[in-house]
Amino acid sequence: MNLRALSLFFFLALHTLISAESFPSGIWFSEKKEFRNGYEFLQLSIQENKFVFAKLSYNEERKWEETKVLGVIENKNEMFQFKSEMCTVFSAKQLGDKWILIKGFDCDHLQLKLTKNEQEIIISPSIGITESVTLKQVRQRSENTIGAIVVSEDKKIFQVWSLGMRYVKKGASVLINGKPVTMLETVDSTGKFSSNEPIRKGEIISINNPKSSDLFD
Repeated sequence: MNLRALSLFFFLALHTLISAESFPSGIWFSEKKEFRNGYEFLQLSIQENKFVFAKLSYNEERKWEETKVLGVIENKNEMFQFKSEMCTVFSAKQLGDKWILIKGFDCDHLQLKLTKNEQEIIISPSIGITESVTLKQVRQRSENTIGAIVVSEDKKIFQVWSLGMRYVKKGASVLINGKPVTMLETVDSTGKFSSNEPIRKGEIISINNPKSSDLFD
């Protein structure tokens, strides 16, 4: 390996290290955002220099929709931006049905700016109903933990949403507020659970897999 190639190798390795330290792998969620005839939650998932920024929205007329923005994180003069590469919108009449792709569109012009403050991230512009959105990071018990947010509840049954749900494995342990709950089924990015105690929208559940998974495989 010549000197120029060696220098390039160390430069790329250092750049990757800086990006990884600035943006640790993890999942962030917004609080419930209400609008006329519905509500929405937003989620950010980061793994190394890749990201998925997603929105789950419920509307009485259109029912359920999931919007996803995929792309890479760029470091420009110590200022980090999310560069979008692909955007898709999925739909379902009922939460728990398989998502149906209804639209895919070119969004490489969309530049998302990020501000990080301890456990919070502010993204602008938002893909939601507000110009910017604040998201809080999910605390992970281990590298095998998948975080999900409660988006619907009916008595003892509640449903959650997370881009990592499709990686939930048989035998996973599930906790909410430190107490175990029962997993009934998972479909795409949603899951149905039961609990003997009241559960509210916006609460976070922790799913600990027997083995870790790659969100961006």
